[in-house]
Amino acid sequence: MFRHTFSTLLAENDEDVKTVQSLMRHANSNITMNIYTHAVSGKKRRAQSKVVEMILPEEKTTPVAAGVA
Repeated sequence: MFRHTFSTLLAENDEDVKTVQSLMRHANSNITMNIYTHAVSGKKRRAQSKVVEMILPEEKTTPVAAGVA
């Protein structure tokens, strides 16, 4: 349990995958990322927001001054 938490917290804080792999003493990063590191809700939400922003970028509108036609 602690190994999963340790790996996930490092990844959540943008630690390099190779560094996490080394700290976990794994032979390759696939073991680290596929078994021990889990996506966290906040990170999932940010990733979804990025995709939405790419598909539906906010339109920049300039407000019309009152009384100007």
